[in-house]
Amino acid sequence: TIPNLLKVFKFILVTLIIALVYSCAQIVAPSGGPQDVTPPKILLAEPGNRSTSFNKTEIRLYFDEFIQLKDIQKQFMASPLLNNTPEFTIRGKSLRIEILDTLAENATYTLNFGDALADFTEGNPIKDYEYVLSTGDYVDSVSVRGVVKDAYTLEVPKDVLIFLYRNYADSTPYLSKPYYITKLKADGSFVINNVGNPSYKIFALIDQNQNYLYELPT
Repeated sequence: TIPNLLKVFKFILVTLIIALVYSCAQIVAPSGGPQDVTPPKILLAEPGNRSTSFNKTEIRLYFDEFIQLKDIQKQFMASPLLNNTPEFTIRGKSLRIEILDTLAENATYTLNFGDALADFTEGNPIKDYEYVLSTGDYVDSVSVRGVVKDAYTLEVPKDVLIFLYRNYADSTPYLSKPYYITKLKADGSFVINNVGNPSYKIFALIDQNQNYLYELPT
């Protein structure tokens, strides 16, 4: 009968409407796209990297995205050595570096950040970033490279620092801190860039108390 057909029709129509509303109301999580694996880019350095006649106490680095400093106290290393670690301040997409030392005249300094400069979201680091400055008229250009291995096992030792000294005396590592310094890489290689022309004595040291002196038994 017609009334029964109308009831069936209404039932089918209501069922279709409920199914349509349910399908429209389902929440699907966004895919978010591919993971960011790109480290930040330095858009500008003030003063510019490898500047000469440097007489500032502040350096600014500007990036294309927000950054973080990962383990900066262990990653950062200045060569020649500084008496005081610079102060680092992140402001927006920039990094302010305040130099607390009085720099030597006619000297080239290399500020090595290791892997400390990384993007804020994923922690992708800029590998081995170096900022170089010279207080003189030119940037020293000599590089010292090498490989360190354990003489008995031929394996790469861990936590090794490479020291360059201007003084040739045998007691130098006991009494004086090195002029240039760098860390040994995981593959056993090392490089110290922007070294001046004088000859140097070189040592490899596991410096457990981190005072840059050779002290037995540590």
